[in-house]
Amino acid sequence: MNLPPSGDQEEFYELLLLQARTDGERASIMLLWRTGMHSSTLVEREFFWCGTEGKQEAICWDRPKTEAPMRAAIPRAEAKLIKRVLAAGSLPATQGILRRRLAAVAKRAGYSGVTPLTLRHSRAVYLLDSGITVNRVASLLGCSWQVLEKHYAQIEAARLVEKPKKKKRRGKMNEQCSQCG
Repeated sequence: MNLPPSGDQEEFYELLLLQARTDGERASIMLLWRTGMHSSTLVEREFFWCGTEGKQEAICWDRPKTEAPMRAAIPRAEAKLIKRVLAAGSLPATQGILRRRLAAVAKRAGYSGVTPLTLRHSRAVYLLDSGITVNRVASLLGCSWQVLEKHYAQIEAARLVEKPKKKKRRGKMNEQCSQCG
């Protein structure tokens, strides 16, 4: 499993966008992170614009395994860029090209091992950290809550390993510090 980096997932997304050199790279990152769609849906262009939701545009697609209809909202500025890239035919043509381009962007941003699936997991972590329930996130990503909980448990375990251990202070020192602060 390609785990997202620990920390702020939106910051991870923004760093990837900053390191993207082409609009095609930016559009791919936007589509994968904002929607949580699978890379096969992106490269086969099996999605379409299906309306507006306030200051955002809605994108729709069918989930590859179950053919369940999916829908996600994308900010208008990002939707405009994605539409321009689609019109120019600048999205990657294969999953291999998409993986290599994403890995190169991530490397420039200081990350290794980033794949399209990493962005899907990053989106799930972002939504869960935002307070959205597990059932709702599973629905938004088109998977079962059991699968989501299994992956999220792995992500949480990896986060716990990455956190530095705090040094224990002696008892009296702690009491004095808590009274001063």
